Amino acid sequence: ALPISLNVRRLQKMACPVLLAATRFFRDAPPDTLFLSTKTDDISNIMKATAAMPFFYRGFVPYGKSLLLDGGVLDAVPYKKALEMGFVEKDILVVLTRPKGYRKYTDSFWVNKLYEAYYRDEQYKFLLSALQNHYDEYNRKLDELERHQRINIIYPPQHFKVNRFGKNEQKIVEGFEQGIFAAKQYINKKRNRMAKRVTLTK
Repeated sequence: ALPISLNVRRLQKMACPVLLAATRFFRDAPPDTLFLSTKTDDISNIMKATAAMPFFYRGFVPYGKSLLLDGGVLDAVPYKKALEMGFVEKDILVVLTRPKGYRKYTDSFWVNKLYEAYYRDEQYKFLLSALQNHYDEYNRKLDELERHQRINIIYPPQHFKVNRFGKNEQKIVEGFEQGIFAAKQYINKKRNRMAKRVTLTK
């Protein structure tokens, strides 16, 4: 496979900055979500941080005075940030990586044991609690999202095969193609709705 380079300059020059979520670790307090911008922050480091999965990424990604991990620990579906920034529901599009109706189950006994062993030090007690309750928080966020009927959501198909541990290049490419197809379907539906509105107002 050919290496894919990131066009950092293009990201920095975009009129609309890309915000990336990371989980900020504290020794004496619960972790929180930190949103970092491609306009003002070090893109290579924040991209590493937002993908640093607990346990699988050993340690933390240092950034300034912060220690960061994958933003999905606390906020896997950060649509509320858009609402806080003043966007109205009908202008928000959420792209999910799980089919409609999906909900997480608690991590397996062995995964929890790995977390408990790796984060056994007292300083990690708040982080460990967040990890063990991640599935519940994730499901709550999805429930809340689906109650916002005007927020647009793109779901992958039921046979979507890409997951967070996937390394099969063919499946990943297939997943991208499914995402492009879903996006085109969404755009076509939007165009058809707009065309109907124009026709009705004539």
